[in-house]
Order: sequence, then C-alpha cells, then structure tokens
Amino acid sequence: DDNNDGDILCFLPTENDVEDAVAMAETALSAPSARPRTKPAVCLPLHASLPSRLRSQPFLPRTPEELRTKSRRIVFAAETSVAVPNASHVVDSGFVKTPFFDPSSGCRRSVVHPVCRTDADRRAKRAGNVRRGKCYRLYSEEYLRHSMVETAMSAPEIRRCDLTEAILTVKALGVNNALSFDWMTVPTAEALAYGLECLFALGVVDENTELTELGKEMVYFPTDPRTSRMILAALDMESRYYERGYGNDDDEDDDNDNDNPHDENGISAMTAKLIVGDIMTVAAAMQVRSLIYPPKNERHWSRYDDAMADILDRSGDHVTMVHLFDLIDHTHRMLSDEECRERFVNRGALQRAMDVRNQLHRFLKRRFGGVGGGRYPNEWLGSKRREIVGSHGFDSDERSEAIRKCVCAGFFMNVAKLNNDGRYYTLRGKYAVSISPTSVLHRYGDGSDYVLFGETCDGARGGVDVRPCSSISGLWLRQLAPHYWK
Repeated sequence: DDNNDGDILCFLPTENDVEDAVAMAETALSAPSARPRTKPAVCLPLHASLPSRLRSQPFLPRTPEELRTKSRRIVFAAETSVAVPNASHVVDSGFVKTPFFDPSSGCRRSVVHPVCRTDADRRAKRAGNVRRGKCYRLYSEEYLRHSMVETAMSAPEIRRCDLTEAILTVKALGVNNALSFDWMTVPTAEALAYGLECLFALGVVDENTELTELGKEMVYFPTDPRTSRMILAALDMESRYYERGYGNDDDEDDDNDNDNPHDENGISAMTAKLIVGDIMTVAAAMQVRSLIYPPKNERHWSRYDDAMADILDRSGDHVTMVHLFDLIDHTHRMLSDEECRERFVNRGALQRAMDVRNQLHRFLKRRFGGVGGGRYPNEWLGSKRREIVGSHGFDSDERSEAIRKCVCAGFFMNVAKLNNDGRYYTLRGKYAVSISPTSVLHRYGDGSDYVLFGETCDGARGGVDVRPCSSISGLWLRQLAPHYWK
C-alpha cells in the first residue's frame, strides 16, 4: 500500500480495552507469519491512568530506534477524541465511555455506549491533521447515515454525578430547601436525597436540613465534604491531646515527648504532632489517580515487591501513601524520575499531590493558626515533622491506627464486610465489590473483616472495584458514627 506512511490512531471505549488491544497487536505483529508482510510498528497505549511518562510518549518525537527501523506508531486511545501528531489513519470503534453516579448504590460506574455523529466526525478528522488520511469505522455506513444520533446521548453532568458537594454549596449560599432550588437542569430526586443523607450522616446538616456549626465550618474547605470531615477529625484529635495538657509547653522539651502519657484515645505526643500532616497527605493523595501503579507483567512483580518493602503498610493504601510521602519529607526533596520508575510511582501524580498538600497546608494555617491551636505554629509540614519522621521516634502501629480512624470519620459510609463466600459486600445496600488490583490490599492484604474505601470504579471483569482501601475494626464504626451504624 503506497499510502501506509503515517501512524495509526485507534479509538476504544475503556482503559481495559486499550491494554487488551495493545497486547493483541503486539502478539500479532511478533508472529512469524506476520513479519514478512508488515513493516515494523510500535504499539502505544493512551489513557488517563498511565504515568505521565507513558501518557506523553505518543506526542514525543520518534526515538532513534524507531527512526532506524522506520517503525510506525499504533496508538490505542481511550478518549472521546484526541489528536496525535503524524496520524494519517484512524480506526473508530464506534463506542465511548461516560461516567455516572448511581445514588441507589452510592457507586460510581461507567457506561459504554455508541458515539454520536458529532464525535464520529471529530474522530475522522484526526486522520487529516498532517496529510490526507483514511478513517476506518467499525460500523456500517447505513448505521452512520440513518441510525446514529446527531449529538451525545449522555445526560447533563448534574444528572450523572454525586451532588453532596453541590448541595453543601447551595446551603452555604443561604438556600434552605435544595429540592426547590432553581437548578439549570433539575437533578433526580434520588441524587438529591442521597446528597442530603450524606450531609446529615456527616453532621453537616441537622434534622431540618439546616447547616450545623460543623457544616458552617466545612463550607470553607476546598475539599469534598467527606475529605473535609476527615481533616477536621485529625485537627480534633490533635487539639484534644494538647487541650487536656498532655503536650509540653516548650519546644526544648520535645525530646521528652515520648515520656508523655497517652490521652484517652491512646494518642501519644509524637502521633499528635504527625496526625494533621498525615491526614493532609492522605487527602492530597486521594485527589490524584494511580499514585502507585502495579506491574503489567509477571516478571516485574519481584521488583515491585522490593520497591514496596520500605513503604508498605499492610493495613492498606492510606498509610502506605503516608509512608511514600515520608521519603520526601525526610529528605526534603522530590523523588527523581529514576527513583519513581524504580518504585513504580507515577511522578506526575506525586507532584500534583504535593501541590495539593501544600495548598491544604496554607489553607489550614490561615484558618486554624497552627499546631495545637498555635502551640507549635506552622509545623504541620515543617522541620519538626522532618525530624520526627527521620528519627522514627513514634509507634508505627499507633500512627497507622490514628490515620485510619481519621479516614473512617469521613468515609464511614464506604465500608465493606467480608462474607462467608470470600467476597466483600458493602454494609450499605449489600452490593458485591472487589478490592482494586491497584490497592496494596489486593496483593498484601490479610483478608480483614472490614474494609474502608474512598471510591468505586469499574472492575476488569464487569464488577465494581473499590480504591483506595484500608482495613479497619468494626468497633470503630460504632465509636465514630453511632448515629449511622446502629
């Protein structure tokens, strides 16, 4: 074919489809029967969960090896429409993925549906950015001309998302009845009811759906209500320690903090000084996707195990995230590209999480004035934290439990229990879920009876996966949210 110059761009609906297609294409291209009649090719995935290094590869200049072998690129993209340099052939699967939130189960899912004609035309135009190209559509011309819808079928986003944060914003503006608010697009009654239920469970609104004192404080937070409640729990845990006189008054007595008694919650001085910074770290890490990514093939798992050895906490992802950031806090420098590759860390996501943590730190300093109500000002992420983390002068188990209790204070509605059949079922609604392969509990977990999670996502086999996950005690639910788990 004289027109086979240029790269190939394939549009697929999901990330799993992309990974499967890359594996199938590489297998087909490496088969002995294919070598005499095909030119060399490099298969590249493109989707949001990839590390930035791999996600940017389709847009970078060709490598010396690609130039030497005159290889073409085959890019498999899980995007509605994206432009790739030098693409002259487009393969359109005809499907696209749209996220939605199910208020009846509290799960975020994705639905795969046919593309509209507008998106199909946009995909076809990606073949002509550099030179004249071709678009190969995996559906009939008759369907394109007579059956395909003109515009996107998906509902407006307000009818596909969790409204908890939106309702809190409306309440903060002085609207007492969110159900009668003049929404531009009216949300479903189920979504509004779910949002109000969550706010009531978190203590943000009372029985009359009026903002409580806690709710009036949470409206200033730049995070979603569950994360805000988690941060407030850490601030409360820290302040109660100092207000009851357990902490020392002078910085020069810090060396004796290990001799201080534990408070009624079992929190020592070292844990009290770390807890707010730890929860800020967890909150920031939960705002990014795929901070740590597992290997794609079996031969890399031994390297993965070695890389995780010094940061892994078998209680789950939240404490493991904190241990990863401890490496940065101790050395006071960002991990290099090489270090991130060795540790299977997404450096772009890590940098974004660091930025978010710094923003949260500045907000909390303005709002609350420093550690212990000003006793140790500006030390949540400062030199005092670096000293404690570097010296390991704290009880690791106590710190882990304190972190998970604070997370549970905000995400107590997201809990699953291990059933007799070996599967986890959510306590709310009894829906079957699986621990995501990206979670450390998937490989290193001990089968805890109760697992707390931050969000749901589509599983590889059509089920519902949960991430990030941590094991908790069932007793904590009665202690932290007795009004909800009666």
